[in-house]
Amino acid sequence: MKIRKIALVTLLVSVSLLASCNNGNTNSQKNLYKDEEKYEDKETDVYQTSDATPSSKYNLRFYEKTPHVPYVDVQDFFKTFFSHDDYTLTRDDYIYVLKNNRDSVIQMDSKYNVLTLKYAHEFSDHKQSIQTTGLSFLKVTDVTISGYADKIIPLDNYGIDIHSEDDKAYMPLSFLSLVAGGSWLYNIIYNGKDIYVYDRQGLLSDGVSRDITYYGDAYTSSLTDYSTPRYQDVAEYTYGQLCCTFDHFRGYTSQLVFGDNNLLTIGTNGILEEYYPNIKSLLLSLDKKEYYAGYNLLLAGMFDGGHTLTLMGSEDPDYGLNCISNNLDTEKYASEIDFYTHKFIEPLILLQTRGLFYGAQKASIFPYVPQVSPNIDPKLNYYYFDESTKTAYVGFDNFNVDENAWNEFYKNKKDPSQAPVETDTYAYIRSCFYQALDDRAENLVLDLTTNGGGSSSALLGIMGLFNKGKSYMGMNNTQNRSRTTEYCDVDINLDGKWDNLDVEEASKFDFNFGVMTSRISFSCGNLLPSLLKELGIKIIGERSSGGSCSIVLNSTCDGLVFAHSSELCLSNANGENIDSGIPVDLQLKVVQDETNPAIIHLDEFYDLPAIGNYLSTVYSE
Repeated sequence: MKIRKIALVTLLVSVSLLASCNNGNTNSQKNLYKDEEKYEDKETDVYQTSDATPSSKYNLRFYEKTPHVPYVDVQDFFKTFFSHDDYTLTRDDYIYVLKNNRDSVIQMDSKYNVLTLKYAHEFSDHKQSIQTTGLSFLKVTDVTISGYADKIIPLDNYGIDIHSEDDKAYMPLSFLSLVAGGSWLYNIIYNGKDIYVYDRQGLLSDGVSRDITYYGDAYTSSLTDYSTPRYQDVAEYTYGQLCCTFDHFRGYTSQLVFGDNNLLTIGTNGILEEYYPNIKSLLLSLDKKEYYAGYNLLLAGMFDGGHTLTLMGSEDPDYGLNCISNNLDTEKYASEIDFYTHKFIEPLILLQTRGLFYGAQKASIFPYVPQVSPNIDPKLNYYYFDESTKTAYVGFDNFNVDENAWNEFYKNKKDPSQAPVETDTYAYIRSCFYQALDDRAENLVLDLTTNGGGSSSALLGIMGLFNKGKSYMGMNNTQNRSRTTEYCDVDINLDGKWDNLDVEEASKFDFNFGVMTSRISFSCGNLLPSLLKELGIKIIGERSSGGSCSIVLNSTCDGLVFAHSSELCLSNANGENIDSGIPVDLQLKVVQDETNPAIIHLDEFYDLPAIGNYLSTVYSE
């Protein structure tokens, strides 16, 4: 029987043991703690391809008190699904410590259910990923970390057990996927029946996204089996993990629908119990459709402008964005339906509608040069040179890195003319800079007015074009209170080297720089203006809309998948939160319609003469 004791002494015990834990196996000691809860081991199928044929088998453990919640051997989980043999597990009585060769630590107190994490996000680094092993245009030159503190989570607060047996520690599969959640959206998911390797960016599968759509009915069949109700232990465990996720594994909350102070002070369960008890009841419901409604209501409350949302297929009537009215009694849950409609759906539609206005106005101003690519919207990528003001405009809609293409490019030592401009944002923007040189442009404007973000690697590459081959990015970690700054050199001439030739090449881009932003500019579309503003580059247009956290993938114990803002939060050079957007140096005119707030008039926003003349003047002063 597990000892239940949530008190300050629990944390003190955990901290002291972390400091004193030895590096050797101490099984020879007498009276070691013994986990006496009974269990049953079962093999389950693992799917990594879409042909409905299991790729392998994997052992799951089901304990007596949670007979439907799958547990895994912690060390073996990372070895099997992240391909690392350098993880070591040591035991000191009831304290188990998993480490890798970069001093990342997951410490598990199997007696008091206390989890202590040290740089745990490093565990998401899959040994075989192209991100880890492939060649790229970036070279990290230095990483500085300051203000670090271990993250301690008393899991009993969330009804989550740590189990052990001899020299092995066991934790729920979905919880370990949460701990190892990385910004490249790789996760191991159990759908109530089988295990699926979820690789949304396709970094382990040659660019093929392995997600819900990829696996199809094989993945969703257990979710849509409404003849089988939810199990009580699954409902309670899933609720606890969802609360733990948002309490401990997300970042800034300044745009949260539920409210910043509420989450930081009373936590997810406190919010639901005090303000939204019906949502909590739905999340704990044994009726699957009610539960799916509660799941979407929770994510609506956690909506933060675009990072936190379901990945379950928005059009599905049972668990998609529109399932609330389909699954719930409209009278009994009138206030919840009203909350979902007015606090989430309507703002989401408003955001999308306004984005269309910016796109339409751009289309009327700039003759687009389409780039044929499934990853980059051809209608919103363009290069345009305004001869009258000698100003080059470069527009793009997201930050995308084609890791596979760069891997092939560098391995085969291709010519720079063969860079993947059609599928990779850095390659595309780089080509536009050279086009601006050919056009003898004096000013260059990076148009981010319809940019919703994407890969920070692409951002670092683009920053190098502005900053003579050098780039950097700062992050605050709200989990361990640290600040990390990563410094990179960028391969500007694409020769596979990082040297003074890149500095000389980037020095050719001696333009009067400007960056255009709008209320649509989000995430990396918010961070890049912040970084460039610190370099003295002028920001033009409208204050950006924030979105300062990296995104991670997560899943529930029964297989619902969602993305959310992580604890890794992008910040400016002073370590300040940039979630409120970046102020502009030149405000351009936006007129909101008096009769319909969704309609905005941008006739004077993309004012090319005003923008070009401003840059020519301000840089000559």
